[in-house]
Amino acid sequence: MAEYKERGALRSGQRFAELNKAHCRTEAELLNRHHKLEALKAGPFHNRLKLSTGLGDIDQTIVRYSTRHPDIYGDLRQVFLNLFKNSGETERSGYEVSVTFNAVLTNSDSTSFSIFYGQDYSSTSDHGVGGRLRGSERPILIRSPRDVQNIPTVFNYEDIIHQNRAAFQSSNVRIHRIINIIYLIYRFVQGGARSH
Repeated sequence: MAEYKERGALRSGQRFAELNKAHCRTEAELLNRHHKLEALKAGPFHNRLKLSTGLGDIDQTIVRYSTRHPDIYGDLRQVFLNLFKNSGETERSGYEVSVTFNAVLTNSDSTSFSIFYGQDYSSTSDHGVGGRLRGSERPILIRSPRDVQNIPTVFNYEDIIHQNRAAFQSSNVRIHRIINIIYLIYRFVQGGARSH
């Protein structure tokens, strides 16, 4: 594979080189670069995934909330009201929800900061969530908007950091701060169907 070369010393090339770095020297610099992660809410984003078996599709909806969001439960309930309205779901079907987090990581002497993204679509992931920073032990089944109360929406972020303190030891980094919660919402559509 050919080695990638930076675009040069022009202003656009310098900006590209800055964005291409995996880490920053300060948390402020990192969050300035990834300022979209600071939004109170992002989404819902909808994707249609075709199954290779031809039996149907998977509808995926992703919603991301800042840890500063004032009412995750109320907003997430509205997301589900819209999903059920648009999909025509019945009580015998529904959605599966997995929860993960995005976090700021830092090295042992706090001189380097990077983002850990909780979504993971590698072969070892479970419903788009890797083994690190899970917000729920297993996917939560939502058969009606009433079931949204079963989805965790309030978290003790210090406990999450403490429970996952060993998750990054092999990389010599630790979780500095949780910055948002990600809800991965899935629905199987037998034989495929219209998107919402």
